[in-house]
Amino acid sequence: MIGTEELNQVRQSRQFTLQEFTSNFPFKHIRPRQLDILRKICEAFNQGYKTIVLEAPTGFGKSPVAVAVGKTLGSSYICSATKDLQTQYARDFPFIQTVKGMSEFPCLVKDDLISSELFRCSKCGSDDQSMTECFHTTTLYGPCRQDRQGYTHDHKQCLHSGRCGGHCNFHEGCRYRTFVDDYALPSLNLTPERSQEYLEYSTNTTNSLRGWLHLANLTPDVLYQRKQKFVSCPYYDQLNKGKVAKHSIFNYANFLLLLRISQASPSALPSKELLILDEGHQIETQTVGRVSISISKRILQQYIAPYKLEQVSYGYDDSMDKWIVFLGTLVKQIDDAIPDMKSEEIAQDAKDDVERINSVIENMKSNPKNWIVSNITRDSVSNKVTKLEFKPLDISSHCRKLFEKCIYNLIMSATILDVNTFCRNIGLDKEKDKVKFIQASSDFPPENRPIYPLNTAYLNYQSLQSKTTQQTIANAIDKIMSKHKDEKGIIHTTSYAQLEFIEKFLSLKNRRRLISTEQKKSYNNKSRDRSRSRDQVLVEHFESTKPTVLISPSLHTGLDLKDDYARFQILVKVPYPSKGDRWTDTKRQQDPSWYNWQTALRLVQTCGRSIRSQDDWAITYVLDSAFSQFVRNNRLPNWFMEAVQGVT
Repeated sequence: MIGTEELNQVRQSRQFTLQEFTSNFPFKHIRPRQLDILRKICEAFNQGYKTIVLEAPTGFGKSPVAVAVGKTLGSSYICSATKDLQTQYARDFPFIQTVKGMSEFPCLVKDDLISSELFRCSKCGSDDQSMTECFHTTTLYGPCRQDRQGYTHDHKQCLHSGRCGGHCNFHEGCRYRTFVDDYALPSLNLTPERSQEYLEYSTNTTNSLRGWLHLANLTPDVLYQRKQKFVSCPYYDQLNKGKVAKHSIFNYANFLLLLRISQASPSALPSKELLILDEGHQIETQTVGRVSISISKRILQQYIAPYKLEQVSYGYDDSMDKWIVFLGTLVKQIDDAIPDMKSEEIAQDAKDDVERINSVIENMKSNPKNWIVSNITRDSVSNKVTKLEFKPLDISSHCRKLFEKCIYNLIMSATILDVNTFCRNIGLDKEKDKVKFIQASSDFPPENRPIYPLNTAYLNYQSLQSKTTQQTIANAIDKIMSKHKDEKGIIHTTSYAQLEFIEKFLSLKNRRRLISTEQKKSYNNKSRDRSRSRDQVLVEHFESTKPTVLISPSLHTGLDLKDDYARFQILVKVPYPSKGDRWTDTKRQQDPSWYNWQTALRLVQTCGRSIRSQDDWAITYVLDSAFSQFVRNNRLPNWFMEAVQGVT
């Protein structure tokens, strides 16, 4: 019998034709540049490359190119950085199955109890107001995750027997939950026969072993509704369809979680032919977020008395061995407290956090020098510790598992920039891992997207403390806004402090045009809460008939300000990552090229917010005098540099 490695070699020896890729292109017309990229991808695969890194500008049409490659290879996983991008893929390509996390779906068992007026969240309370706002009714807090008899599925037993239930060929556990082997191609639905079997199984009220105790809690009306038609758990339904479907899309967080689970249980994430990593410049950030951990007093005090956290005496320079012992002590305390927790919801949070901390401890033990304490937050009055954060510096070993999941990889982004730095940081060796870097040019005319360096002032932390510099910056912004008095726009700052002094010194008429994501101080002046959500801010800007102007340090990515939503944008400062962040500064010291790459990445992403199509146009102004030198000294795409005015 042929093994997995031999099978992969056979698959990789397959020769493709350009006609295969073009016939699988999902739209009627292929742009010349898209055709050129498909040709280069075809040639790369035929030359033995396993991973394609594609840099193509915003508006190029990377998604249909990726879909054509996935359909040609036969099956694919797609990872996106945002829910919005997931929705866009699903809308444009309906055959792609969307997979989301547990917190996105209601738990049907809890729905039954709510309908029967029996559910009370012991954490949020039971009044109508709190029930409306309670998020503990999702599958993330379902009884299937709480080791409760009659709801829990025994994965280990299933690995040996294939079916752990023994009753009508069903698995043990919640009877609303379905499994991968219940679904069939091409419909991705339960067969009518299987659906009927589930209906009978999930509504059996007999006292025999075949009966389900959960049903005894329900009112006759609720039970009657359940008996009309089988409704499967929406989370597992879409997850199973995503595993069976030829093409499915996840967000990074969910995919990385399932990838970790699949190391012990491969069925959690079956292999496919192609892994498509959209917004590939975020692979490092997404992986660090998945592997890192934050421990706060606010969360910890829900489980145990937080005195061990508050009184910890270790600092940034103490050995990781000491911190490992400290984390182990916390884990034991939380673990011992779980059986006595009155709230199932809090207990579930505690179990999840214990699992997360244990995972970090194992990673730390395997390579303690790779970890740092990235942040220690203390109370401003008592000086007690209120928060700890731990991060790995090198996440290449975690990324290796990502790239080994499928036969081929397609990594796409508008901002790969320095491919050597990019590959090094995510653990790819261009030679050994057979990586091909392909760049696409822009269809957007440079005259539609000019970037003007205004050289207003050299800006850094020190100079920005000067009231004179602040006034100079505000005056420059005032002039630009007055020039575009009838147009919408956006001002990109790199901190809320910049936002505040701009609002302070701006003229009244232009200040009234601003729509801000500024964080407002709370009543006790100790914490800061964002006054409005990002979505609320954007809706106000989009729906206003006035020439509103967004201002924020956090709208540099994932924002589509097409056409009249922004005819001008202002970059106050070259967006260097903050050296005040210990993880960032440590990475900078270890690898200066990484720091410049991160800056260039954010710069290009920021400048792309306002020009979203070939016919779109907008003017970009950069105030920081350091901009010209930065773009001269660093690697930026040709299509970006051809828009920069007066810099050679």
